[in-house]
Amino acid sequence: MHHIFIAGAGYTGMAVARHFRSKNQKVWALTRSADKAAQLESLGVAPVVRDLCGASSEAPLKIPPAHFVVISLAPDERSEESYRKTYVEAVGRLLAAMKANPRPFLVVYLSSIGVYGDRAGAWVEESTPPEPDSERGRILLEAENQVLESGFPALIFRLGGIYGPSRNPLARLRKKEGESQARDAWLNLIHLEDIVGAMEVLFNKGKEGGIYLGVDDEPVKRSEITGWLARQPDFMDRVLPPGFKTDSTSGKRCSNKNLKALGYSFRFPNFREGYQALIHSAEL
Repeated sequence: MHHIFIAGAGYTGMAVARHFRSKNQKVWALTRSADKAAQLESLGVAPVVRDLCGASSEAPLKIPPAHFVVISLAPDERSEESYRKTYVEAVGRLLAAMKANPRPFLVVYLSSIGVYGDRAGAWVEESTPPEPDSERGRILLEAENQVLESGFPALIFRLGGIYGPSRNPLARLRKKEGESQARDAWLNLIHLEDIVGAMEVLFNKGKEGGIYLGVDDEPVKRSEITGWLARQPDFMDRVLPPGFKTDSTSGKRCSNKNLKALGYSFRFPNFREGYQALIHSAEL
């Protein structure tokens, strides 16, 4: 039996914790919510209740010793201040507390493809140097480097847009506030089940210091998704997002070749298969 610690029991962290507990592994999960702690206990996951963004005067944080650590923290809001408190300060406290434990086999840090910035539709792969074009992106990259330089065996799993049960992917297609039309940007998506499935492969075969992109096989433009949805029988009477600007290309197209080289096979290799499953389950 392996011992696994999930730092952050949000949408993704909770799914990872649930999966490994179903495999009869010993799992702990960090949360700052008493309600979430009760939910974790009901799944057989041992909760560690603590707000890493809280006051530094709290008692020292004790992290359970684990063979594998997954860091899946998320900020309350998308402000630069919240990003820094979560991804740099809170992760720093977590790494400091882990030094009291035996060295884990591996730390998997969940990051974002946002560190690459906008590439005007160009292809991006794991070896592409990150070029964040916002302060939030620079903070994300700083957090990655902090993990890689921590002295622990660690890898970075940069995720694209996450969707799945209880997370409606149509929200990613909406126009930005104040815009009459949204840009027809490239999107790089990944279903929640594929994040969870990839975690076992990363634990067993992931390379220390490695960078892996958590995206499916097919980058897709917003307009292609809405066009596909409009042709689905169950969506013909639904209100879809408005049209998109087509005079410019934005976003990037991300390759998952490093992850697939480890032998991972996607359950939902493109948005069509993932969205169809959500339509059938009435989640979309």
